[in-house]
Order: sequence, then structure tokens, then C-alpha cells
Amino acid sequence: MRAEARSARPLKRNGCCIVTAGMGARCAREAARRLLDNGADRLLAWGSAGALVGGLGSGTLLLPREVLDRDGKRFAVTADWHDRLWQKVPHGVAVNGEPIVTVSRPVSGCGAKAALHDSSGAVAVDMETAAIAALAAEYEIAFAAVRAIVDPLELELPPVVLKARSERFAALEVPLRLLGRPRDLGALARLSRAMHAATRSLATYARALAETAAD
Repeated sequence: MRAEARSARPLKRNGCCIVTAGMGARCAREAARRLLDNGADRLLAWGSAGALVGGLGSGTLLLPREVLDRDGKRFAVTADWHDRLWQKVPHGVAVNGEPIVTVSRPVSGCGAKAALHDSSGAVAVDMETAAIAALAAEYEIAFAAVRAIVDPLELELPPVVLKARSERFAALEVPLRLLGRPRDLGALARLSRAMHAATRSLATYARALAETAAD
């Protein structure tokens, strides 16, 4: 999403090219393919995720060593690149290296999240990373992932957000849906604060990478 892409801007100083994919596997794969068509020799998935276990607060960085798709297929990240990225995490920033899983629809509620954790073993969920990992594997190029937790296990996504069809329409849909569901306003405010924490962690990490010229 655009807010996630803005957090990555410092990486441009290292020669990185940033593409805003939009939500979902299809969009992510198309964006990654554009990068490859423009000469990229490695792919880094960057953005936000939701926690599937307790203890992962908003803003916790995720540098998974493994990514799963919704069918259970596993993709290992490039080990030496992952190690270099891990070493550049700023002091005091919480980080987790356990697997994440990519699904086709948002997951909300402790019950649904816990069930996904039990079935996959993943600690967090998103909607794009596995698609990028699969393309990297297809092209036999380096791949890594950096995500930050938005919604902890206990934070439920409000229906006005879950029903938005895409990021493109969310800015229009969410306010309109709030007219019919004003009770979602408090949950939406909490989600906004959580998203700010996630993008702040991503931006802090991006600056650390740029300052140390990590590749």
C-alpha cells in the first residue's frame, strides 16, 4: 500500500526500486514482475502483517526465514541476505524471525487467527509475500521479506475495513460505510494508531538500512 511504500523511501539511497503493489497475491506478482522486467536481480517483500499469536505488538518487525502460501507450500528466504538484514535491525526494535503465511482474504478475530496459526505454524499473516516468494523461486533469484505487525492477536479489524474491496476504493468506501456503522469508529481509530506504529517501525528500519548501506 502507499503508506507502506512511503516507509521504504530511504532504501532508494541504496539503489532500490520501490513498486506499490496494492493488496493481494495477483497485484503483488504483477508488481514483482515489473521489477524483474526492469532488471531487478532480487526481490524484497515489504509492508505490514497481522499477528496470529500473542506477544507481537503493533510495530514488531518480522524478518521471516520462511514463507508459506495458503496451500501450505513453503518458501525459504535467501539465508545470507536474511542474515545481513537481521544484523541491521536497530537496537530496541522488536523483531521476530518465525514463518509467516499468505492468504487470500483478511483474517480477523482471535479464533480465526489462532486457527490459522495452528494449521500453518506461522506467527503472522499477510496477503502478498508468498506470491513474491514464488516468483523469486521461479526466476531463481534472491528473496527476503520485511513486514511489521499492524493488528496484534487481540485487535479485530472493523467490518468497515474488511468489506472494502481494495486500497483504491477504501478511502471512499470506509467513510461511507461508517455512516451506517458509526460503532466501528473506535475500532477504526485503534487500527489507524496500529498502522502508524507499523509504518514507523518500517521507516526506522529503512533508515537504518540506508545509513549502513545494507544490500
